[in-house]
Amino acid sequence: MQHCPYASSLCYDRYAECFEAYKRISTEWEYMRQWIHDNLLVSLPHKENISILSVGSGSGDFDLQLIEIVASKFKSVDYVAVEPNKVHSQQFKIRTINYPLQGVRFKIHTLPFEELRIDTRFDLIHLSHCLYYIPDRAGAVLKALNMIVDPGIVLIFHQTPVGINQIQRRFLKRVKGTEKDMFSSKELQNILHQYHIKYRLNIIDSFMDISDCLIADSETSQKLISFFLECDTRQLLPEIGHEICQFIKELSCNDQGHSLIFQPIAVFSLFKSL
Repeated sequence: MQHCPYASSLCYDRYAECFEAYKRISTEWEYMRQWIHDNLLVSLPHKENISILSVGSGSGDFDLQLIEIVASKFKSVDYVAVEPNKVHSQQFKIRTINYPLQGVRFKIHTLPFEELRIDTRFDLIHLSHCLYYIPDRAGAVLKALNMIVDPGIVLIFHQTPVGINQIQRRFLKRVKGTEKDMFSSKELQNILHQYHIKYRLNIIDSFMDISDCLIADSETSQKLISFFLECDTRQLLPEIGHEICQFIKELSCNDQGHSLIFQPIAVFSLFKSL
């Protein structure tokens, strides 16, 4: 692959590959699932049916776990998902064809959230690690709030300034020429304060096992670094890849032979009214 001054953004297929590599090293889905079970269920309305909108559903890994938990409380679930990545959206659709739980109805839209035009109002809308990719983040948050019933919940899972965001602050502008994709929970809080949006914030502990990421030229390392920096880092000079790996190594700590990076997740619960 030809080396370039800046790396290009990931295409749908490459992003899907890199995301799969990231899922294998992160504990966040396990802890997010536990948080939903322990905290979200008690906040949901007491009725037979619930409507949910998933923004940035990906291939449905997290969504199917969420549905399994939520379905234990409700007789039926209307589940609408929005995912612009055509590869992930198709994977999610295939997984819902023979979904085993009764009373769950799926509708999956392959388009960006800002292009979604429906009149439905939802009991729960969740945005799981997707605001980074939406140009108008404030507009997306306001749109989601407008699409929930009252009372309803908008749930946002987002990276904190610790972990991946540290790698982005160090290298993103250097490898992409721009930092527009860099967006942590701190910047999200600024938006919520600016628009006087009431919210509750919880922090979920999570870790990344980056042991395989310390070999700069390996395929796994390339996928993980590309995911961290939102671009195809194979296009960069090898010495830059080595420098990135060295910085990641400095962020990590050793735990029984594994190199771990602390990657806490912020959980924002937004409400139309308190």
